[in-house]
Amino acid sequence: MLASEPPFSEEILSYSVSDFPFSEHVCRFLFDDGHSELPLETLHQLPGFQAKKPRGNSQGERRLNMSPISDAGFREVYHLFLRDFVRLHLGSEVVLFEDSPNLRVHCPDAGRMVGPHIDADYGHSGCEINFWLPLTDSCDTATLWAESSPGRGDFHPFQTRNGQVVRFFGNQCLHFSRENLSGATRISFDFRVIRLCDYPMSGISLAGDSDLA
Repeated sequence: MLASEPPFSEEILSYSVSDFPFSEHVCRFLFDDGHSELPLETLHQLPGFQAKKPRGNSQGERRLNMSPISDAGFREVYHLFLRDFVRLHLGSEVVLFEDSPNLRVHCPDAGRMVGPHIDADYGHSGCEINFWLPLTDSCDTATLWAESSPGRGDFHPFQTRNGQVVRFFGNQCLHFSRENLSGATRISFDFRVIRLCDYPMSGISLAGDSDLA
């Protein structure tokens, strides 16, 4: 297992948004009050949606601290994506995956969401492979930044659009976000997986939070 070789390396992958309509379900998850047709990039324009500093004072703010996995439609598409896209991409008949992916809502003029870090700092296994999936066009300050391999220091933004997902080695590659100066809201979610062949070295118990796909 080498950090500079696939799948422990950075790659932008494309998928079918018609086969895996994540945006549709995240819209319903965030907006159940008639705003479901609002472009996700303009989320910050909704009155009362104070996404910069969630305090739980509005429905939108509360939802920022929840995983969309609570939405049955999103959960179904997420599991299909793991089975029919991620599993095949990794060439693994079985993968362990995070049950609840993390939803990130980064509004304009909001400070950075996370400082430079590697996932190993938080006790994550070196066998984990990160997938970062934007639901909005993401570039410059409205995206995630990372180095291409551990210690290289060549920090760059993930330049992506809806219908793309970034695979990268977040366990050892420094990554972070910047203050969002783009004028648009960035919405993404992320999760980690482990191939079955790497599981014996992972140090993770099946009694934990991961599932098999």
